[in-house]
Amino acid sequence: MKRLLVALMILATGHAGYGKEVMALLTYATFNSPANGPYIETYLTVLGNTVEQIRVKNTSMFRGDVEVNLLFRQGDSIRAYRKYVLAGPETADTNKCPNFVDVQRIPLKEGIYKLEFTISDKNKKKGRSFSAEVDVTVSFRTDKVVISDVEFVDSYKKAEMDGPLTKSGMDIVPYVSNFFPPNLQKMVFYAEIYNSRAILGDGEKFLVNYHIENYMTGQRLASFRKFSTMTTAGVNIVLADMNITDLPTGNYNLVIEMRNKMNEVITERKAFFQRNNPGAKLDIPDIQTVNTGGTFVEKFHNKDSLIEIIRSLRPVSDENEKQYADNQILKSDVSTMQRYLYSFWLNRSPMNPEAAFVAYQKEVALVNKVFKAGTIKGYETDRGRVYLMYGAPNDRTVSENEPSTYPYEIWHYHKLKDQVNKKFVFYNTDLATNNYTLLHSDAKGEKYDSRWQMKLKARTFHSADFDIEKPGVDLFGDKTQENFNNPK
Repeated sequence: MKRLLVALMILATGHAGYGKEVMALLTYATFNSPANGPYIETYLTVLGNTVEQIRVKNTSMFRGDVEVNLLFRQGDSIRAYRKYVLAGPETADTNKCPNFVDVQRIPLKEGIYKLEFTISDKNKKKGRSFSAEVDVTVSFRTDKVVISDVEFVDSYKKAEMDGPLTKSGMDIVPYVSNFFPPNLQKMVFYAEIYNSRAILGDGEKFLVNYHIENYMTGQRLASFRKFSTMTTAGVNIVLADMNITDLPTGNYNLVIEMRNKMNEVITERKAFFQRNNPGAKLDIPDIQTVNTGGTFVEKFHNKDSLIEIIRSLRPVSDENEKQYADNQILKSDVSTMQRYLYSFWLNRSPMNPEAAFVAYQKEVALVNKVFKAGTIKGYETDRGRVYLMYGAPNDRTVSENEPSTYPYEIWHYHKLKDQVNKKFVFYNTDLATNNYTLLHSDAKGEKYDSRWQMKLKARTFHSADFDIEKPGVDLFGDKTQENFNNPK
């Protein structure tokens, strides 16, 4: 069974407006040592200017320290545990505190774990501890070629001696995020390929392709691909980079793909990432060259109808398509809009674009009926968008009458693209309409808010402390945590 990628980001943070609180980013990746078995690497970056700095004894320098807890649980059993104090770099200027990075390498047997992460400022007596948790899967088959998780890399160099950052003879400083802002023009990444020699044979050549695909559509981006040739080994090392200068804003997968000498795909690994790059735009093929003769779009002759149909595509359009439609297509003539509509579905379903279009229009009609909010069409609402993007949830909990909360819904997806067990929390603050907005989700690329319970209960419970993530008291009739943990 294909193993799901586990390289998500955990953010532990306070609120700067109520006193300096520690802020940190944690990512992780799983690897396998042929000699010692599987292990997980955790990559932690602490933002130095959010940590209390104290004078180092007998010096004029200052330093901040944090306490870190990493706990791996299976049910009620603790399988691995790390508790340590992480010392930051010393600085003479407390207004310019550098960030500090930590890597932990923890052996773990194959299985599914709950990673519980807690961090606190050691030098702040009244500081608050911040926690987060996420599921981690460790699985490395021996009867096929497999690729490890992908580690994004900040920098690397040849190792002069073994240290905590040393791997495969290199000192590798992790890039502790899956978000790439405009100032980053290159994506560097590391992964390992296992069992190539055992499965393909000694001395065999194979190809490793690297490319970027649109996370929503799975469409490969022709301008973002590279490859290298390797020879089978016990462990093959992938340390490569991709120029992302011209990659527009959006959600993507980095794909590492291994092919044999017959050009057959042996295995692949995907790593989700987000790019913010407002100035870049992908080239969209010239739709004027698209031939729509004899196709389903010829039945649409009314410009207003075509505009409405194209607008309804927004929930399943990528950022580049949205901009293109807004700036050009919706100002065009009927013929151009027909070509765009046909091209849109041809890219997603080359074998039968009409069937894909008809199926989608049925879903649009459904969400317009169920999720319409006054003059707001169903596909324009958050629930409508999520439904059109991901389909109907497996479980939908509707709570309209809890005395301590705004009306809310929790949607639960057993499987969501390449993810499992993902949830969406919607709520309605105006009470008068059917417009439920997305409050929180743990799915990739969606809105995440650690304080969602506080905002959901703001109808009756208020606190001036923005560091509090949920009420410390039981509110009458409150079932939010129960409904989130066990949707039905």
